[in-house]
Amino acid sequence: REGPWGKRLQAQMRALASAVEARLREVEPAVAAALPLQPSRSKAMRGLPRLTDPPDPRAVTKAHALLGFLYESRHSASYGGFGVVRSRVVEALDPRLDQYAEDLLEQLHAGDGLEERVREHLEIAAEFLGLVRDPRAAEVVRRRAAVA
Repeated sequence: REGPWGKRLQAQMRALASAVEARLREVEPAVAAALPLQPSRSKAMRGLPRLTDPPDPRAVTKAHALLGFLYESRHSASYGGFGVVRSRVVEALDPRLDQYAEDLLEQLHAGDGLEERVREHLEIAAEFLGLVRDPRAAEVVRRRAAVA
């Protein structure tokens, strides 16, 4: 560590961790853009999924790419020095995506006439949930949507 190679390696590891942390901080806003919420009238309640517009393909693609990076970084996060940031992002996204999927499933059961749009958003939410948690979580949401 004290030699020239060790110092250079440490500096490169810090730079890599910093770059990865910056990219991981982009995940939450990207998911919020891909799966928007309509504002809630009550501050105590979260907003419901905004289904007035179809999903924005560019926002979905960007969020999917960043979530893929988040998913693939799970094994190297602790070794690379960005495990804490990755854990915080996962802890923030997991309940948001879970609640989003639950709200969509409720709307699907209610039959508001927007079933096709709800299913589009639900497929995206399931895919994102599979990248945040694990692929089995996505399959559970897809099975629940098929039953509805």
